[in-house]
Amino acid sequence: MFKRFVVTGIAACAGLVLSLSSLPAAAYMLDVKVGQVDSKSSGDGAELAEIEKLTGLDLTLDEKIDIKTAILNPGSTDEWYIDVAPATPGYFAVKFGVGGLGFKVDTFFFRNIGELDKLVFSNADILGIGDGCEKCNIERISHYTTFNGGSHTVPEPLPLTLLGIGIAGMLLSRRRRHS
Repeated sequence: MFKRFVVTGIAACAGLVLSLSSLPAAAYMLDVKVGQVDSKSSGDGAELAEIEKLTGLDLTLDEKIDIKTAILNPGSTDEWYIDVAPATPGYFAVKFGVGGLGFKVDTFFFRNIGELDKLVFSNADILGIGDGCEKCNIERISHYTTFNGGSHTVPEPLPLTLLGIGIAGMLLSRRRRHS
């Protein structure tokens, strides 16, 4: 009886892995906004100092890339991503060009928590926040900057799911033995 249960559990796990690997491309996970500023200057040192102040971490500036747009997140109408593969920065900043528009916020800082080779943010992260950047639309991106150091690890969902299934199977088998 126990052998049959173990074989069934292994087959179910294998089926789950196969079905998950054949899923269509899903939306990328939103990264966590850690702050925003009016950069006044988008110099490397200014952006590095601001992200370090916001996070309390000692970070290193990896790269600063001029970019004029981002890509719409699959299945979304208000989430965007910038593909930075193969890089996997721990933090990033997105700066918008709003010169002469009188807005007080133009640079937004994020912790990269999902797909580490994608920088993912939403309109809600950048639009209409008090004295914020109501005109910081996707066409106004000036550049992005990536930072590393003081990184956080994020558990992968599939191994956690398989671990949970395994624990549930062990508990069920113990329960049947004691019945």
